[in-house]
Amino acid sequence: MTRIAFPRPDPDRSREALESRPNDLVYLTTAKGLRIPAIYVKNKSATSKFTIIYSHGNAEDIGLSLPYLDLMSGLLDVSVFAYEYPGYSLSEGEPSEEGVYDAINAAYRHLTDVLDIDHGDLVAFGRSIGTGPSVDLCSRMPRIAGCVLQSPLESGMRVIETAGHCMSFGLYPIDIFRSYQKVEAIRCPVLVMHGEEDTVVPVDNGKALYERLKSRPWHEGVEYEPLWFPGAGHNDMPEILCLQHCRRFLAFLRGRSIAQKAAASGANPNPPNPNPTPAPTEGKGLAEMGLDGCLDMGKNGCGSAPTTEKAAASSKEQAYGCLDMGDIGCGSAPCGSVGPPPSSAKQ
Repeated sequence: MTRIAFPRPDPDRSREALESRPNDLVYLTTAKGLRIPAIYVKNKSATSKFTIIYSHGNAEDIGLSLPYLDLMSGLLDVSVFAYEYPGYSLSEGEPSEEGVYDAINAAYRHLTDVLDIDHGDLVAFGRSIGTGPSVDLCSRMPRIAGCVLQSPLESGMRVIETAGHCMSFGLYPIDIFRSYQKVEAIRCPVLVMHGEEDTVVPVDNGKALYERLKSRPWHEGVEYEPLWFPGAGHNDMPEILCLQHCRRFLAFLRGRSIAQKAAASGANPNPPNPNPTPAPTEGKGLAEMGLDGCLDMGKNGCGSAPTTEKAAASSKEQAYGCLDMGDIGCGSAPCGSVGPPPSSAKQ
């Protein structure tokens, strides 16, 4: 199972990219003594609050992920810390489930102990197999702010099952990343995103994990609606739209943090502003990246086409559903389930 789970890319493809970023490249040491690289994309914006701990998919590495990490940092107004798995890119060792857990633990220790980042300012973001270590970390760290699971798997065996869970039970000893056993221990809000046409990790995995999240005794206090993308598979999720929804999720986490601190101090979390300023019309940093169009809501207010040529280039990233652009300027909450745009919407 381990050999199938980790089809690592050629490390030479990433070496030059990583070594070209000496100011962002750091090295960590895992509990087993392995040396692994990590990329720290620092967002110096005064409004930046969160740091994302990014766990990549199994057929990529942090070097190949660099353009996406830069995009994520700018679009979400966050710092991004992407660590490497043992045996991938410039890392020592061989890939394994235990090694991946050691790696994310080393990343978390570096952020909290070395960089002195508060646990409540950290958000785990995992994609595909990277949701395994993200779930594991969040199930053990009750103070972490939030968790994003994109195309998550219940477990290695449950990805390949077509009916019931006979294989995962019968082959339990060799099953890996058993997230279905851990998600109910996560105390923070969780955003689950999955493509409904995913043939690599079927959407049933994401939906099953969400159902388990709903069974948490404290779920009502941390509830966050999942997103199911019609027509999207595993490797063609609408990237910009996913990040826009992540931006809205982060706004939710920020508001939750403010409310919690206010409740602890007895202060009013929403004091009146004597000099109110107009709400922003676009997300911070979008103009500089050529992504300032957000989604043009038009007269229908729902599901219109992106206003920039770059955003409109991919039909997968045209509006899948209603996005309320009000609270953070871009990529806010869905006003219902994410679905195809209405026939009357602009295309």
